[in-house]
Amino acid sequence: AFKYNRTFGRLSANLLAGLSANILSQGKISTVVKSGSESELERTGEIHGLKPVYINALAGIGFDYTIFKNLSLTFSPTINFAIDPINKNVPVRSYPGTVDFQFGVKRKF
Repeated sequence: AFKYNRTFGRLSANLLAGLSANILSQGKISTVVKSGSESELERTGEIHGLKPVYINALAGIGFDYTIFKNLSLTFSPTINFAIDPINKNVPVRSYPGTVDFQFGVKRKF
């Protein structure tokens, strides 16, 4: 990952971008099928065509507000998305993605 940091007094902002390799240990899928007021849960224990590894990209922006010299509050939203599909040799390819929000307290030692 690459991180660029810029400080404006007590507030600092940073940009983050990078790549990661995700290793899939197993896959499960479930879906709810609804018909009128009835619903039925369908599950399968095996997904055919899953690749053992896929490449993921991430991008984010973070903000730190310094309270004391070595203590700050932090907020960092990040988006993660697959660059290549997690499955192969199937008619529909899946590209999972997530949006993360991190809140916290950072202490420098």
